[in-house]
Amino acid sequence: MVVFCAATGLRSAELRGLTWDRVDFDTSMITIDRQLLSMNSKDAAWGPLKTTSSRRNIHIGTHSLQLLKTLRAGPQGPAELVFHADGLVIIRKSASQVWRSARDRVPGLGETGTGWHQLRHYHASQLIAGGMSPVAVAHRLGHKDATETLKTYGHLWPDDDRKRRPSRTAV
Repeated sequence: MVVFCAATGLRSAELRGLTWDRVDFDTSMITIDRQLLSMNSKDAAWGPLKTTSSRRNIHIGTHSLQLLKTLRAGPQGPAELVFHADGLVIIRKSASQVWRSARDRVPGLGETGTGWHQLRHYHASQLIAGGMSPVAVAHRLGHKDATETLKTYGHLWPDDDRKRRPSRTAV
């Protein structure tokens, strides 16, 4: 679940609420159109996303797709949930325990942030380093618009001043 979150940038409730009917293996896409609201581990309950802009289709890479195929072949969770804990719904508190356990195994990660939101930041930084535009990153993360994305991650885009400066040999 931690690896899939880092690869997709989903919010915790979007990740925990992902069901198999929202996974398209043929197109390598997942549909994010609801989030998990469950407060107990026995029953899955869904609700609306954080914002209307959070509704999106996300392309997933080959490693993420293979991870989903492996999970699909294993024991199934309640209500067709992709991620579950021995057949139980993963509520927010349980997800936090999973995150802390995973975080503590990676040297240096414990100091860089807390909670699942840190994985969204990691995902966004990878998209930006890969050359994605602010608009594309905003869509991928479910932000309202690129302004929100730039307010949060603007410092990560390369400085264009270097492109405008003439080289010393040209002077």
